[in-house]
Amino acid sequence: MSTDQLLGSAEALENWFLHNWGHWNEGPPGRWAGLYRLKGVGRISKYCESYCGVYRLVGLVEDKSPFKRRWPFAAASLDRVCGHDETGTLYIGSFLERRRLAQLILSCRDEPWSSRDAHGAGATLRATACLSGRFPVERLAVTWCYDARPALAEKQLLRCYRESFGELPPLNAYWA
Repeated sequence: MSTDQLLGSAEALENWFLHNWGHWNEGPPGRWAGLYRLKGVGRISKYCESYCGVYRLVGLVEDKSPFKRRWPFAAASLDRVCGHDETGTLYIGSFLERRRLAQLILSCRDEPWSSRDAHGAGATLRATACLSGRFPVERLAVTWCYDARPALAEKQLLRCYRESFGELPPLNAYWA
């Protein structure tokens, strides 16, 4: 049974989030795909089904733990006004088509695209020296969660993030 069927309305879903969801660092709500490094992702259709949902752009750091040979990266810790975001979330967005994810990936890679296909978060990341210096394309990943109501899910994720840290993710703040 879906969350929509269980809760019935957008208002009920919003109330459920406000009363039942913990701190962002406990893990963003939802069933998220694994982290896919932008450097290694080719065609997004190889990984992402053609459903709608929400996505996060995640900053990475090297993890030199001996147990991390296959995946030598971990989510970066980001200083926020009210704590540290241990999930490395740089941006939260929603998509009706996976093409939106492709736009984000191409924009972050600074690959050629037409201006109408550019993703604002990726373009802003590349144009901001301190962000692009800390998070070159090799240290960026994307993850997503399918959701039948992506705009509402995005709103709830942003609200949860703000409730946990007192502000929006760094690249969402440019568009607030």
